[in-house]
Amino acid sequence: RATMPATTGTPATCAGKPPVAAPTRRVPRVVVPRVSSSSSSSSSPPPSDGTPADPLAKHVAAIERFNTPFAVASSSARYRLEPGVAPDGGALYCNVGSRWVPDGSKGAAVDYARLCARWPKVEDDELYRCVRRVNRCERLAANELVVRWETTFVPAKLRWLHDIGEAWPGVDVELYDILDKMGELSRFRWRSLVLLFWNTARTGTMRLPAAKIESTSRLRFVEERGAEGGAEGGGDANGATLTLAAHDETIDLIGRVNDGAVKNRRVCRDLLEFLNTRKPPATSLEAWDDRITDCVRWPEVPGMGMFDVDGLEDDGDRSQAYEDAIAVLAFGTVLILFFGVGVGQWYVRGLEHERMMAAMLETGAF
Repeated sequence: RATMPATTGTPATCAGKPPVAAPTRRVPRVVVPRVSSSSSSSSSPPPSDGTPADPLAKHVAAIERFNTPFAVASSSARYRLEPGVAPDGGALYCNVGSRWVPDGSKGAAVDYARLCARWPKVEDDELYRCVRRVNRCERLAANELVVRWETTFVPAKLRWLHDIGEAWPGVDVELYDILDKMGELSRFRWRSLVLLFWNTARTGTMRLPAAKIESTSRLRFVEERGAEGGAEGGGDANGATLTLAAHDETIDLIGRVNDGAVKNRRVCRDLLEFLNTRKPPATSLEAWDDRITDCVRWPEVPGMGMFDVDGLEDDGDRSQAYEDAIAVLAFGTVLILFFGVGVGQWYVRGLEHERMMAAMLETGAF
């Protein structure tokens, strides 16, 4: 809280004079921001001291405000998702001039502004508790930006646990990422599930692993001059406007899966769930799944194969299976005893109530 500085001069009020009322403070009007477009004409005027305005300032502000590089839209921009990852040297997806043509698109170019409006909305609709955040937005050149950003969400297979934690009175749900464990083998253990509920009941906090997808976007702008604009539209006083020309996006986990660094199938499943939200328009799910399989070597991750089943990978894991079985039996015993004691107490109280009512009827207490 700010404190008023001490004054050593004449006091604010003198004897015999009424105190002067403090000036009223105006409350600023809240204006709902709009998503920036590289062809829009809403921009702050250049500084009055003659310093030229930064043509990228408006786009940087939009990216940081909406926490996504898709806040800068341009209909004519070229977008490439994971350039060079395809077997033919192309990108996983490109909206203009792609060698891979999705069925239904007939090879026609897709408006990049349409993708900017589509993909963030699909993420919000299909990824549970999706949150995007820009970690860094830097200028590589006068017309180029690099954006490091991330998307976190609750995996579909853990949604039921998240709902239980939110409905549990007095329990807070805490999410954490497991990217530091991407090189470790992961298998489902009943013992871990039992410990999760036990620690939740003991501490009042349910810690759940969340999915985290880290991406890098490189945005390149071109200068356009016209009669319209001037200093507007992210341009300078000479009528130049910076329009988005290309957006190249790389996802960290795709490169690490292809390099064999990912051994954790939970991390691999999080990546596939995120890539499902990047399905291009006019493309079937089957065609997009086949494209992902051609470009991302996710079947090579342990546990992601068709015949990978827990308990069949290694005979040496039988001790772990026995420990899981013991943990499940112990947890089930605790639940049965807990509910059994509750039901027993309720039954005994009912018998005592009936006996008391019968005694009152016999003695005429009514």
